[in-house]
Amino acid sequence: MNYEVLYNLCMVVSTVVEIYLAFDFYKAFHSIRSIFSKTSSQIFLGLIIVLVNVFINLQNSSLYNFLGTTSLYLLLCIIFVEGNILSRIFHWLLLVVVGMSAEMIFSCLLQISTEDATNKIFNNEFVMISSIITMKLLEFILLMIIKQVSQINVKKVSAKVFASFILIPIATFGIMFLIPYIRDVRKTLSSWDIVLLLFYLLLLTGNIILFYVFTRYSQMLEERMLQQLSKVRYEERKHSYDKAGVLDEQYKERIHNIKYYMKQIGIYLEGGQYRKIADILSELQLGIYKEEKDLICSNRFLNALLVDYRGVAKKNHVQVDIFVEAGFNIEFMKEIDVTSILGNLLDNAMEAAKKCEKGLVSIALYMENSGSLSVCRIENNA
Repeated sequence: MNYEVLYNLCMVVSTVVEIYLAFDFYKAFHSIRSIFSKTSSQIFLGLIIVLVNVFINLQNSSLYNFLGTTSLYLLLCIIFVEGNILSRIFHWLLLVVVGMSAEMIFSCLLQISTEDATNKIFNNEFVMISSIITMKLLEFILLMIIKQVSQINVKKVSAKVFASFILIPIATFGIMFLIPYIRDVRKTLSSWDIVLLLFYLLLLTGNIILFYVFTRYSQMLEERMLQQLSKVRYEERKHSYDKAGVLDEQYKERIHNIKYYMKQIGIYLEGGQYRKIADILSELQLGIYKEEKDLICSNRFLNALLVDYRGVAKKNHVQVDIFVEAGFNIEFMKEIDVTSILGNLLDNAMEAAKKCEKGLVSIALYMENSGSLSVCRIENNA
């Protein structure tokens, strides 16, 4: 097969991989525009960009390749995702830098000039094709590391899991890089060379697919663990809720029976039994105080959650200020959702406050917009 034809086919495959990596990189940090929410619309956009990029790459000019690729990345950044424009431009620049870095690292390893056109660097077909594929794998590895260390990216796995996985693409890169230089030097491609290059493509594709499958699987495990933890917390707080219900009934019963206490006080007053009157008042005041100190709000489940949280804070030497506005409405949420959302927010605030010398967590639950919006404001002093 003609060298130029092989080069052109290789550039098409390389361009498809580049655009796919760009799509994935932007999606990791920004929300997709609604017009591209369907996979078919994303494929259509990607196809257009690939065709334009292939046309530019086939001009065999390093300058045209650089300007064309960076411009397409910028266009993709503007029309494909939405959000803060400065943030999007930053990630566009980061993507461009990664692409340039991959080429520079590879050029340094091969001791070749980055100013020459790619199709003029190699005089060996196998080395040319394998090098382009290996360079794309290196770019994938660099983008993967950036997404993992980013502080704002949510689609990532734990550091230990990532460190275990990254060994696979790094080892693959080493093998793909070295094979051309330990095989017999032949300028023409044999049938075995073609088979080997097909395996190169499979290795590149397999590493990309494996990473995303592995990441998704790890995220599913973490989500399942969080769900189980949320369920356990829900059961614990449900138990506290039931106890709070009993307490609430006792409190209501005591308030209901207060008229009988007053009648008994009247009888003792007529008989001049002031000592017994003092005993009744003392008992009544103490009893009401016991119930009131565990009554924070009218929602029994939320009350149990806050009482439980206050007890945990006391054990951890963290001060808690709780304000629940009268009429605060959280009835529209399921109890398990209250535990999952509000409980996690409270726990995070507690963990942060524990690191301070005088830990403080401030909780304010109130209504806004004429009672149509429930506001949960949780602050810590960390």
